[in-house]
Amino acid sequence: MNIKTNKNILKSSDPKKVNFMSSGREDVDVRCLGAGRPFVLEIPNALQSSLNSEKARQMEDNIDKSQKVSVRDIQMVKREDLSHIKMGEEHKRKCYRALCQIGSVATIDMLRKLDLQQGFEIQQKTPIRVLHRRPLHTRPRTVYSLKASVCQQNKCLIILDIVTQAGTYIKELVHGEFGRTIPSVASLLGQPIDIVALDVMEIDLDWPPSISV
Repeated sequence: MNIKTNKNILKSSDPKKVNFMSSGREDVDVRCLGAGRPFVLEIPNALQSSLNSEKARQMEDNIDKSQKVSVRDIQMVKREDLSHIKMGEEHKRKCYRALCQIGSVATIDMLRKLDLQQGFEIQQKTPIRVLHRRPLHTRPRTVYSLKASVCQQNKCLIILDIVTQAGTYIKELVHGEFGRTIPSVASLLGQPIDIVALDVMEIDLDWPPSISV
């Protein structure tokens, strides 16, 4: 995402380098839908130090043409506003939708086990897949709500709507990773479950301000 975005914005500012900062991150196979993910491009020594609305819209249109990523509300921000990005990394809420597979046809009883509208805390060890770049810790994370429904096209597929604290590893929250996340969806369900597809539906971070069209 950042490569495509950077390339189109660099055309307008012609800097020697650019620093890309986003409010959190996801695996490459996870789509970010809804209003998207806030990000900042810091452009040192840019030839232009201002950005009008017409130029911003042109940048957005050029990026959107790729049909792989879309951006909105490109605007200049103050340096002190960058604190929104950092603060949002662990304190915001994130809404996910996961398509999950189980080993049998989903039942009403299964769905009831996964209908949790009151928040609960999990203990999550650093996933094995990221241990090569992150230290081993056990982190408490909050799951604010969990809701399950059956995929009508395949009754062995469950759709999970999950609202969690930022910084939660969703794939591991679902399958449990050999008990390294406690509790997990798998432990609540009492059987193995795995993710087929995962989308970010909403990031609860009211920044940057929306620009009126």
